[in-house]
Amino acid sequence: MKRFVQTVSLAAIAASAFATPAFAQSSPADGASDNDTIIVTARKREENLQDVPLSVTAFTEQRIEDAGLKSIGDLAQQTLGFSFREGFGRNADRPVIRGMANIQGTANAAFFVDGIFVTGPIASYQLDNLQRVEIVKGPQSALFGRATFSGAINYVTRKPDNEFRGKVSGTIGSDGYQELSGYASGPLIKDKLYIEANGRYYNFGGQYPNAIDAQETLGRQRTYSMGATVRWTPTETLDITGRVGWSFDRDGHYPISRISRIVGQTLPVPGALVFNPNGMNCFLPQLTGTLVNGRPLAATRVRGHYCGEIRTPQTFALNTAEYRGAGFPDGLSRDVFRSSLRADLDVNDWTFTLIGALNSRKQIVPIDQDYSDLRSLSFETIDGSGSKDKQFEFRITSPADSRIRGIAGIFYYDDKDNPSVVDPATGRVIAGNFGANLNVIVPNPTGPGNITRSFIVGDSAGLIIRNPVSRGLIENKAIFGQIEFDITDTLTASVEGRYQEETVTSIGTSTATVTVAGVSTLFSRAISESGKYKKFLPRATVDWKVNDDVLIYGVAAKGNKPGGINAGLLSAVYDDSEVARFRSLGITTFKEESVTSYELGAKTSWMGGRLTLNAAAFLLDWTNQQLTQTFSGTRRDGVPAQIAPTVNVGRSQVKGFEIELNGRVTDELTVRLGYSLTDAKIKDFVNDDQADLYITTADIAALNASAPFPTGTIATNPNFTAQFNARLAAANALIALRGQAAGQTLPRTPKHQLQGTLAYSRDFGGVRGFARADYAYESKRFTQVDNLGWAGDSHSLNLRAGVELQNGLTVTAFVTNVLNDRTAVDTLRSIDNGQTVVRPELRPGGAATAASTIRDFPVTAPRLRNFGLSASFKW
Repeated sequence: MKRFVQTVSLAAIAASAFATPAFAQSSPADGASDNDTIIVTARKREENLQDVPLSVTAFTEQRIEDAGLKSIGDLAQQTLGFSFREGFGRNADRPVIRGMANIQGTANAAFFVDGIFVTGPIASYQLDNLQRVEIVKGPQSALFGRATFSGAINYVTRKPDNEFRGKVSGTIGSDGYQELSGYASGPLIKDKLYIEANGRYYNFGGQYPNAIDAQETLGRQRTYSMGATVRWTPTETLDITGRVGWSFDRDGHYPISRISRIVGQTLPVPGALVFNPNGMNCFLPQLTGTLVNGRPLAATRVRGHYCGEIRTPQTFALNTAEYRGAGFPDGLSRDVFRSSLRADLDVNDWTFTLIGALNSRKQIVPIDQDYSDLRSLSFETIDGSGSKDKQFEFRITSPADSRIRGIAGIFYYDDKDNPSVVDPATGRVIAGNFGANLNVIVPNPTGPGNITRSFIVGDSAGLIIRNPVSRGLIENKAIFGQIEFDITDTLTASVEGRYQEETVTSIGTSTATVTVAGVSTLFSRAISESGKYKKFLPRATVDWKVNDDVLIYGVAAKGNKPGGINAGLLSAVYDDSEVARFRSLGITTFKEESVTSYELGAKTSWMGGRLTLNAAAFLLDWTNQQLTQTFSGTRRDGVPAQIAPTVNVGRSQVKGFEIELNGRVTDELTVRLGYSLTDAKIKDFVNDDQADLYITTADIAALNASAPFPTGTIATNPNFTAQFNARLAAANALIALRGQAAGQTLPRTPKHQLQGTLAYSRDFGGVRGFARADYAYESKRFTQVDNLGWAGDSHSLNLRAGVELQNGLTVTAFVTNVLNDRTAVDTLRSIDNGQTVVRPELRPGGAATAASTIRDFPVTAPRLRNFGLSASFKW
């Protein structure tokens, strides 16, 4: 709390300094209070932001420029109820809108560019070629479609027209920050044909030294992008726009480290465990003093944990030199191509819109997944992925000024994973969708010589193979529509709906070598499994325009998150009859998650539009959460096995409110202040890892007494299967008792957010001076559903000041993360793969005890303080 007060005080002091009467009178620098003039398309038609009965945060081109926003993370710091953390660099987007964090699986919010769904991460997408960004909160499935479970983020690009205009900007800053971007736009044929071209180069040198690789600074990023837009208006009623764009990301490894690891530490001698200072501090293994195969035996299943705030380590050591020596100079290499064509035809105020898009993405991501200086077999991974998608939408929009108006449309989406590419010389997968590891000698001498340029490739079961593995295919077909009716001059009702059919397919080949009675046999199975999902997703809205300055609205909506396939259950290690049994149980696929959302909001304007005050309260009932559950299976060799497919067994509830004020205090000074409260609670979720923490020695003794492990083998004991199933059922019941997370907070969800902006601008002598301060606070975010460890409160303060000349030249000085806040960007639950403990087993399938690694928690470090100077020229 003390730090929070100090931060607010510093922001106030900075703002006071900005507000000195040094400039002449001018218009607002930010436009933050001009919400009544912002046009958005959150409901697929142009509407005034203050008249849209939805929670929408809109960023105009001017606001993006004035605030120096560069990424989706920057946008999140100015959007209440939205948290975005780059826990894995610019590779795995984790947008959290209104507390709906994904415990597992894909993200719960979707990104769009000009209304076109974006596959893969968007963290590197440039913001300086945009006309607007719209962040729409709450389920948007009815009009935006699939994957908009908690919200939709839509990037709207500029359209060229008859005006010749352009901009060139350059930035140089600390830590090797360099950026050069620009665009030029204008007519080729007046009133008929227009073009815009844009390009960008961005480089950040990183901020964290790698303790074992002097050539690598962790956190470096580099992007090259370019694009073009061609617009043709052959008649006054027809508007056709085509866009193409390319981007190339080349990032280093992100800064991440385990909190217990000490660089260069010698591994424990057999039978010993070492818990380092600042590492595991609770639920430590209860050692019995007995050794099993040289490893210490524990009385319970706990493997160590961290309780409290997990702080960012000071030292980072990752095996980047080994990757570089194997031909992988970057921690992320991604190429993206996007193209679209849109045609709008107006006929008697009816608009017919046709949109088509073709996109492709390919990337290779090498990650040192033990997050330490250790050389570890199977932890130095290389993942190849990518896909190609095509999208089509056609819709009809009725006249906007009719008392009854609406939208009707059809949608088609097809996404195919890239096929694996095999090196003809080695027969190994080298590109496309694949998983691979660096070859590691165990035990490891030191130095980078312990790698080769070849891959070990494994399928989902970890089997070594040389053939292409599975590909994912998605096809989505939908019809959608909206009917809006003015009940009175001030009261309006709207009903929207989407009916969609989605097919998710996994195709490929699985192989397994099974040994029975000393004879090994290679089995192979062609995989072609599909999950089909049909869904109707409605939304109903009622809004009351009390007067020209007050809008009150209520919304009820349903949303869904796509389902998928448990490909591991189709492995060749199971015979056809067992796979058929899995299908009969309905566990080879899992269903879509569902949410029902209720929102009540108000949008108000005061003082002739100089001030807006908007608020919304919401309740989300989240069901069919995709979580793992343990079942029994039987392998080809007759040995029972535990399987843990994804099933729909979780349930949560989120409630909260948001309130935001935007005001023009004077013609020179604008202010923005907002607060959100998000209470995201689990209602039903059984978690094995949490159960391990709370199962006692008495629990284990009672389990062993009531349902002992099966004796003998399936060949020698006729009751083996019955004993196996009885033990599994009893173990699952104990885990359900101790592992129930009901009442706990969803991970990665800040309960409190506070945001504020002070922006000052004034003209004097033909020069406009401006300055601003942006502040964002997020409360702690739990790491896991056990709520024992968390990333602490974060405070972000950014300052900017500069001058704009009448000839279009602007010079700006900036400092980001002024407070040099080191709060962890993300915290993960992982393992210390160098230390093991033997602990009791609960479920059957092996011995009564088994070796398991102790716990550790990797932490991703934040972007530290950075300062620099930028200059831009507009015409």
